[in-house]
Amino acid sequence: MQRKVATRISDDDLRRMQAETGVDVYAILDLMAQTPTQRLRLAVANVQNLARLHAATKRPEVRK
Repeated sequence: MQRKVATRISDDDLRRMQAETGVDVYAILDLMAQTPTQRLRLAVANVQNLARLHAATKRPEVRK
């Protein structure tokens, strides 16, 4: 059986990764700390928000 080894990444390394990639690594770490059910709820909420944004930008009165 393969064991998981916990490794710690320094704040400096996290900041460097964030600067290099433009990805909010702290947000990803927070998301990974959530339970699968909580992650699913967040994903569903994100999809719903994107759908609302897409619908709002399709309306002619918004494009004026």
